[in-house]
Amino acid sequence: MFAEITYWIFYALYIYAVAMTIIVLMLENRNPIKSIAWIITIISTPVIGLILYALFGRDFRKGKTVEKANKAYEEALKMLDERHDAGTPVDGYENLSQLIYNLCDEKIYDNTYIKAFTDGSTLYDSIFADIETAKETIYAEYYIIENDKISTRFLDALVKKAKEGVNVKIVADAVGSWRVTKKTKQYLANAGIEFHEFLPVSLPLFGKKINYRNHRKLLIIDNETGYIGGMNVADRYIEGKPSFGKWRDTHIRVVGDGVQGLSKVFRKDYHFVSRQLSSTNTKPSPKADGLTPCKMQTVFSGPDMEYRAIMQTYLRIIMQSKRYVYIETPYFMPNEAVRSALVTAAKSGVEIKIIIPLESDERFVLMSTYSYVKGLASAGIQFYFYKAGFIHSKLIVSDDKIVSIGSANMDFRSLEHNFETNAILYGDETAALFRGIYERDLVDSEAFDMGRWKSRPFSMRIKESIARLFSPVF
Repeated sequence: MFAEITYWIFYALYIYAVAMTIIVLMLENRNPIKSIAWIITIISTPVIGLILYALFGRDFRKGKTVEKANKAYEEALKMLDERHDAGTPVDGYENLSQLIYNLCDEKIYDNTYIKAFTDGSTLYDSIFADIETAKETIYAEYYIIENDKISTRFLDALVKKAKEGVNVKIVADAVGSWRVTKKTKQYLANAGIEFHEFLPVSLPLFGKKINYRNHRKLLIIDNETGYIGGMNVADRYIEGKPSFGKWRDTHIRVVGDGVQGLSKVFRKDYHFVSRQLSSTNTKPSPKADGLTPCKMQTVFSGPDMEYRAIMQTYLRIIMQSKRYVYIETPYFMPNEAVRSALVTAAKSGVEIKIIIPLESDERFVLMSTYSYVKGLASAGIQFYFYKAGFIHSKLIVSDDKIVSIGSANMDFRSLEHNFETNAILYGDETAALFRGIYERDLVDSEAFDMGRWKSRPFSMRIKESIARLFSPVF
């Protein structure tokens, strides 16, 4: 009898929890498609659905953590009394630069020079060389710092500089960098390095914070040299993985005034975790030989902002393109706004090419990615499957004038949930550089074939459709 009563009590509590969760979902007035996806998940997967929602579904934007952090940061900035204009716009892209300025308060920086990297080995050779020359500050912000060979070498290099008197600060996402051990953190602390976990996860707060991660990859040295792109600190970016071979990614080294934009993003995140401000005063760099000149603007977005700035930037680039838009992204799960922009551009005569992986580190996500291909290809968008490993690059090139590169994928999580940062590069030389990189990736890719695609096994299409159903959730 007691067992039966207990069962019905727990059953009633569960039904109450499900009902209240669904009511909260509806009252948040989110995207209806996403709300429906969550409701289906909660109802169709008893208990597990509620756990998934607690971990991934709650709206962080309306929480007190963000509200308090934003107010504190605004107060801290008042003490600095910073003032700057929007910078000098590029002909034909005045609206794009104004959009970013209005959303992020980020200007266009002249006197900026970049170098592109398409593999981890050459990137980290450059990073270690710049770390070795550091004299004042090193600011590192990464989603993933692993416990492997390259991360050990990276942290050892930072410890060496800290012992030489360089001020070293690290912001690492608590989930992505969970393999950083207590021993390693103590090793860093003993050298005088500040190591901050971004939104640390503990059991009482687990559900509130795991959904929103800091996916940024930034490194700023002496406020005169910066790095931004798709590569974290892990062996996979150098060695690849046995399951799919090499890891193809894109990163840039920045010198000159554009570094200030990267420094300001780090400053905001560092203040979020420490309630202190870091320096953003950049200095002219004499090391521009062999680099490509451009104008640069930093765009960032996250659950601490009212608008989804990177998504809106993507929309603006796509919609104002006149000749072509070339995109490569490892995870392609565009929301309705991005899909509509791509179709509208393609139907307007703009050439749209999209490179996605043939193999991926996330099988479920790859299935969801594939579910979007046929419909968009029918609208005239050209898809290519990268065959020479796993393509993790987040790159957009348009009209030989504009480039977007950074941490943001073209999927729900990057565009709506994560803390992300991209660099927008303006200029003929820069666009030519990245168009060349893109065209080399096309050589290593297989063009989409509608006939072959339609002949795929029915079971595969079912799997893709199921994955797509849950794509707004994951």
